[in-house]
Amino acid sequence: MGRFFDYKDGYIIDFARGEGLLNIDVVKGNYYIKFAEQRKRGINLRTANCTICSVYEPNKNITSSTIVKEGDI
Repeated sequence: MGRFFDYKDGYIIDFARGEGLLNIDVVKGNYYIKFAEQRKRGINLRTANCTICSVYEPNKNITSSTIVKEGDI
């Protein structure tokens, strides 16, 4: 089916929002993301190393923001 359906949580959340089952604008999750060094060394872990917030209509729901850290991904 392709990469889009490898992880179904986003699809389920979008579906539930569209059906009026979830009245949420922000979803927060802890994930493991390979940064440059992990990709170079072939490291693959299940331990979360970052937190991601997905925001529906960010221009409406985020009134101010601060960049904490920038770097290679």
